[in-house]
Amino acid sequence: MHQWTLLQMAIIAWLATCNIAIRIPLSLHRRDFSFRISATAVQGLTGSKVSNVPLRESKNNQYTGIIAVGTPPQFFRVLFDTGSSDAWLPDDSCLTCGDHTRFTRQLSSSFRAAMGTFEGIYGSGNSYGIVGTDIFAIGNYTIPDLAFALLTEETGAIPALANDGVIGLAFMGLSKIAHPSLLSVISSCGPDLRHVFAFNLAHGLEKNTSEFHFGKYDLSVVGEGARLARFPVLILPSETKLTYWTLAVKDFHFVYSSSVERNLNLCDPVCFAIIDTGTSFTYIPPQLYNTVISEVVAGKVCDLEQLTCEDVGFGSFPTLSFSFGLQNDDNFFHLKPQSYLDCNQGVCNIELLNHAFIREYYTVFDYDNLEIGIACGGSSTKCSIGQHDSSKMDKTECVLCHRRRDVFFCESCTSAMLQQRRTMLAALQADVAVLRKKTEFALSTKSALVDAELRLDKRMKEVEQLAERVMKTREQLCSDRIAVVERASKLEERTVQMEQAQRKMQQESQRAESFHTPVLECLDYQVQWADENAAKVRGDRLRELFALFALTPEEEKSVEDEEDEDDPLSGLPDEREGVSEEQRQRRARMNVPVFFRTIAGLPLPKSGKYENVPPEVVSAALGKVIHLLHCLVKYLKITYPHPMEFNGSFSTIGNTSEGAGCHTLYPDGSVGFERGLVMLHENVAYLCVCQGVPKSDVHSTDLLANLLEVYKSPRLGTLCDNQDEGLESDQSENPDSDALLENSQTLDGSIEILPHYS
Repeated sequence: MHQWTLLQMAIIAWLATCNIAIRIPLSLHRRDFSFRISATAVQGLTGSKVSNVPLRESKNNQYTGIIAVGTPPQFFRVLFDTGSSDAWLPDDSCLTCGDHTRFTRQLSSSFRAAMGTFEGIYGSGNSYGIVGTDIFAIGNYTIPDLAFALLTEETGAIPALANDGVIGLAFMGLSKIAHPSLLSVISSCGPDLRHVFAFNLAHGLEKNTSEFHFGKYDLSVVGEGARLARFPVLILPSETKLTYWTLAVKDFHFVYSSSVERNLNLCDPVCFAIIDTGTSFTYIPPQLYNTVISEVVAGKVCDLEQLTCEDVGFGSFPTLSFSFGLQNDDNFFHLKPQSYLDCNQGVCNIELLNHAFIREYYTVFDYDNLEIGIACGGSSTKCSIGQHDSSKMDKTECVLCHRRRDVFFCESCTSAMLQQRRTMLAALQADVAVLRKKTEFALSTKSALVDAELRLDKRMKEVEQLAERVMKTREQLCSDRIAVVERASKLEERTVQMEQAQRKMQQESQRAESFHTPVLECLDYQVQWADENAAKVRGDRLRELFALFALTPEEEKSVEDEEDEDDPLSGLPDEREGVSEEQRQRRARMNVPVFFRTIAGLPLPKSGKYENVPPEVVSAALGKVIHLLHCLVKYLKITYPHPMEFNGSFSTIGNTSEGAGCHTLYPDGSVGFERGLVMLHENVAYLCVCQGVPKSDVHSTDLLANLLEVYKSPRLGTLCDNQDEGLESDQSENPDSDALLENSQTLDGSIEILPHYS
């Protein structure tokens, strides 16, 4: 697992865009934060071929430069950011953009609106706006139709930044605008233009030799014998395309002057470094940060929040050593304490990898070859670059210009003069284009002034008319105000009256409520008593109905006390001594199992097996069951799961019309009879549930036993006109009623057939 190190190094950035090499001097002013457009900058936009545009450092260590946008040009101070890909400026309608200079679209004749919106998320805040295109002038050269965002809202710390806008120099993978970025369209200025820019920052405030190079790089600023170590730009493991200027850090350790041993590599096996010129902060993982800070401040009196150490000097701190890339070429770059410390009178401030690294080493960004170059002086001891293996050299690379031949379009690059002439020609063409645009602007300015005067006169007349209407409106408003005041006073009086009336009504309502509460309670009790009495009356009528069908349960009789007068075995002699014949007969009757129950004198087996019963008797008995269920509908207002049709011995269940769903309850051995019998069991089980029979008392095969349970139920007579409401009380009193209802409504397999008793 690779460690992640986001070393976002803030650097000075100023970009010039066309096909000659440009050197832009950079100035460092830490204490002077004032800004103005100097004569040198304005002259650079209109005059010589090489632009000299000064950049100044703001109080948050961000370097800005001046560009011109639109026709006629509007000047802005922008930050050139290698950590983003989009260009944006504040719009004239922005109310949250602080003291930033706004871009006025109406004043630019070359501005064109584009589709889409913009949302930029940065470490210092967010920005929102719209998208458009216009001409950008950087140095002596112009870029036509560059897409950029016009911010209508800025949040966070963005309104307080020194720069008005941003020019993104990263790859398109970070772009929020669906248009080519600056580095993508720069070739429109000339096909031979190299997409290379570099930074050379001076040490200290007393020197003013900081430069930004665009179009090529110059190792002479490093010193004689300087060499450039090239490292490939990598795609971050969390991404699928190029986004940031990222390179690999294969080694990072501390070097002490008093020790010759090499410390532990903190980037084992590899870290990733992002060079971001848009921020002055350094971002690294917490574990690596704690290790670095602990090692740097070890044995010293330091404030870890402010990163300030007292009573120390440069010799008390270690040297930081970096090795970049993925090849084993033994390159290393040292940062001595003088590079990352600011010491004054024994107090040292730690500026770890802020501007330190890029200020110490000349850095090159190669967009064409996707490489980052770091220069090392020929006689320097603070860095080392491994020997280049010529056998691995890319044969398509030019020896003189270090460019791929198919991209550079030079014939083996053997003549430096040829390249110089091409550069001068492209510069002249760009100057001619600028002069042509300025001439067109001057010609259109005169006619625009005349039109402006006419429009001004027209607007003055409209203003006078508007003033008259305003005076009339003011008078009308005064009269309306008086009327409103009068109505308001009347409204207050009516409000007071309504409050008094409302209080009276509330008091009367309380008195009426206290009077009617006992009456309502009495009525509720009478209604409840009437319902209970009606249910009791219905239960009595239903028990009489059950008696008509001869389903009244027998009274339990004591064998010791009563005799069975109809017992045919009473006359048989008893051979045992000491036991009367009557007792033997009674005991014999008790030992005989009961296999049948009767309805209206018709037997039905308890087991649900009808093979030993004549089919006519079974069909007649089942018809009586359906007849009884039909009679219960009138009293209980019940709706059974399966419709039934009473027709004597040929009663049917299921679909009342003839068809596959209608089953005759005649035991002919068919599947239809079995299905109809299952439906009849489900209807009876449903009746049991509605009348409060517990689940444990519902038999799966004995129809008549279930009807007897209904007869004996104390809740017999409960109305079931609404299936859901009729079961609510039973569900609350008997939690198992839901399961019973589900069991009663299951078709196949819901009735457990008991074994047949022969």
